[in-house]
Amino acid sequence: MRLIKPFFALSSVLVLIFSPISFSNIVTYSQTSEDEEISGYQEWTQDRTVSGNVKINSGATLVVKNGVTITFDRAYVNIEGTMVVSGTVKNPVTLKKADRWNYYMKVGSNGRLIIRNTDISGSGFGPNTVYDNKSIFNKALANPYVLGGINVGNGWLDVESSSFHDNNIAIVVDNTNVERVKVNRSKFFNNKNYDVYYSGLNAAGLDFKYNWWGSPDGPDDYKFEQIINTDNWLDQENFQDPVVIIPGIMGSMDFMGEKKLDPIFRTYAKLENTFEKNGYIKGKSFFIFPYEWRNSNIDNAVLLKQKINEIKQLRNWPKVDIVAHSMGGLLTREYIESGNYQNDIDQLVTLGTPQTGSPEDYLAWEGGKIATSKFNIIDMFVEDIFKAEANEKGFPDIFNYIHNRPINSVEELLPNYSYLFDVEDNNLRIYPQNYPENTFLDNLNSEANLSKLNYVEFDNIIGNLDDPESTISQINVIESSKKPLWNDGYPENFDSLFGDHGLEYGEGDGTVPFESANALKADEKVTLDAQHRELASEGADIAFDLLNNKQPEHQSNLKIIRNILVFFVFSPIDIQVIAPPDENGVRKRVGKDFDHPGKILDEIEGAYYTGYDGIDSEFLTIPDPIDGEYTIKTQGTENDVYKIEATKIVEDETTREVAESTGIINGTAILGEIKDRYIEVRGGEVISEKSDTLPPIITLTSPENKDYLNSRTVSVTSSVTDDVSAPENIIQKIFLDGIEIGSLQIDLALQKLGEHSVKVTAEDEAGNKSDKMVEFTVSTDIDAIMANVSHYYDLKLIRNKSTKNILEARLRVMQNLSNNMLMIQNNPWIPQKTRAILAENFQKIINFQIDQIIQVIQKNANILQPAEHLLIESLDSIKL
Repeated sequence: MRLIKPFFALSSVLVLIFSPISFSNIVTYSQTSEDEEISGYQEWTQDRTVSGNVKINSGATLVVKNGVTITFDRAYVNIEGTMVVSGTVKNPVTLKKADRWNYYMKVGSNGRLIIRNTDISGSGFGPNTVYDNKSIFNKALANPYVLGGINVGNGWLDVESSSFHDNNIAIVVDNTNVERVKVNRSKFFNNKNYDVYYSGLNAAGLDFKYNWWGSPDGPDDYKFEQIINTDNWLDQENFQDPVVIIPGIMGSMDFMGEKKLDPIFRTYAKLENTFEKNGYIKGKSFFIFPYEWRNSNIDNAVLLKQKINEIKQLRNWPKVDIVAHSMGGLLTREYIESGNYQNDIDQLVTLGTPQTGSPEDYLAWEGGKIATSKFNIIDMFVEDIFKAEANEKGFPDIFNYIHNRPINSVEELLPNYSYLFDVEDNNLRIYPQNYPENTFLDNLNSEANLSKLNYVEFDNIIGNLDDPESTISQINVIESSKKPLWNDGYPENFDSLFGDHGLEYGEGDGTVPFESANALKADEKVTLDAQHRELASEGADIAFDLLNNKQPEHQSNLKIIRNILVFFVFSPIDIQVIAPPDENGVRKRVGKDFDHPGKILDEIEGAYYTGYDGIDSEFLTIPDPIDGEYTIKTQGTENDVYKIEATKIVEDETTREVAESTGIINGTAILGEIKDRYIEVRGGEVISEKSDTLPPIITLTSPENKDYLNSRTVSVTSSVTDDVSAPENIIQKIFLDGIEIGSLQIDLALQKLGEHSVKVTAEDEAGNKSDKMVEFTVSTDIDAIMANVSHYYDLKLIRNKSTKNILEARLRVMQNLSNNMLMIQNNPWIPQKTRAILAENFQKIINFQIDQIIQVIQKNANILQPAEHLLIESLDSIKL
């Protein structure tokens, strides 16, 4: 019978006048040796049969995890604390009886019972139900008293997405002092007596909306006035929550006053397309939440609340599901864990969310460094965007832009755990002492706030690449000499050409360490071999499955962008770009429509233009650009100088290596005047228009054409002049033996012996190139080798001090032998023939000592490359 009945049902009204219901008087099973009391916090993670009664004490919490089946055998649960039955869509919890003995749960005066995704059957006792005449308990049941599978007196009940079937009575409510009873989005069918049985004349606080009552017509009619709220019942058994996609940092872009979901790299295109191709309708059952990612997640969480309210009102539905990438997961958690939360999120699926922060973010916050030594196309683009925005807003660099705008989200991504290793003290600093403190994550990850995630299904998709050293996990720091840069520590050797740059790597998705992404307990957890930005695409099918308990029938083959042409505009101009002819000979346009004020041209598929009206930093992107000449139409918005940077960024799909080429156009704008400028794209190269034909002139003063001992550091000293381009606009590169280096210092201890060359190249804005080269040689001696042992130890190429001491001791012996040999050779009092014999013996001894030292080096695992090879080469070269 699918009924919602008031306790004063006609069949028992006379009895109840004299025998009102009271949960304090409910007769329970007698105690058994298997009775259990829950104190503190406990989880049930495996199937179990409950043969004795269970009492959850006040202040205690029992959590039944997803996929668990609880079988009750003549038992009941008394809830004075909190019980969370935490099933998931894919792995629900099952509560059932053993044989014919029904069971029940009682929520006490301060008790709380939270149930989601649970199948409940075989519970409750109805009026005049008799199982046998021997049990006192069953005799007590042979009267008008009723017990539901769940009985709520003065406590709190919250049920979502659960099924009540084949119960005698599913739920009984004594509405005298009930704090809260809410059962939504659940199913009631095939229950023998009543679905819901209640007492009292005022049930205004009892929320039984949005449920399936076994029929499209809703709950069965009854003779008395309906006082339980069963509005908006389901007219079909299954339902689908609206889904909201929330991007991460840099995942939202402005377009003419409207925010778009990453229109540049299409990070979320496959995720969106997967839902749209499998039954979700954008704007009706599927929504996006782009936001101003530079702002605090705390502020954006308030906007998320407003967005969810709009969806609930539009759909007339109480809950949404959220799929959040990266920082979007922190934003959503901030809403759930804040005082603004309205209990309106059913499932939260996070993809690559840095639950406890990301050490890579330290580089941006403390040093203004976006692209690291293992950067990707997104890092490169973000760095270019930050540089352009900093320039446009008058900041000298990215560091000042981040701190003085300020960009709060960067600060809120800092880790709130220990990750800085103090090189000088030789220990890992304990957070938060001598750290940039992240009070946002401290608050978010506090025990009190984390407990609020119990009220949603939290599913976590984590990236963990095959490369076990893909992600910055620790930063080795020394005292900074560049403050306010690196205020909490400078990554050791960060700007050096060689070495580890002070960065240690571990498991993760290339951006977020596995330790951080995996830091929280989740109801469902999935690990993927995918990069951070690719998780939204690679995890699209999994996210759909977690929300719907089925794989999407229709697959999406949309891919993220790995090849992009970007035009950065430095005012005072607006632009329109005309691409080279396509395969049909058509030249397509994107940008400002100069012929129709207020209009935007959008003829190139996938291109993105920020717009021009009220835009602080105007730029334009073209994905997968074709080779050829691009026309750039400029229109002056003031009378002043301007600059355009055309940058092509390409990421290799296999190696993930990134290449960047930039062409620069400078000019003077006149208000309202339209001019044509040009750049050419040729393969991975961008060539700016040529305004001069003479190459730059290079003067190279160091190194010189001579021999250097390999214990020295040689500076590369040069100057470049050009007849047109300013020095800051000339691209200079330094090559050592044909390989580009990024330092003006050459550590000869890290170079092979013999001939070397240094070449300096220069390219002006017009693309004119010149170069200058000098050759020099590198040699060594015993003193240089000894100096290099100490140097290699400082570079951590010799890993422990004992190995360094052994090498130095052996080298001193060899040095003394060499000095003694020289004294004999130069002693005129020793006959020449004797001197020759002694010198020959000394040579043999010295060569033997060299061979012994080489063997020590070859066998010692604490001497790393290239130090091992270079020491052996040096020792071989001084053999006599």
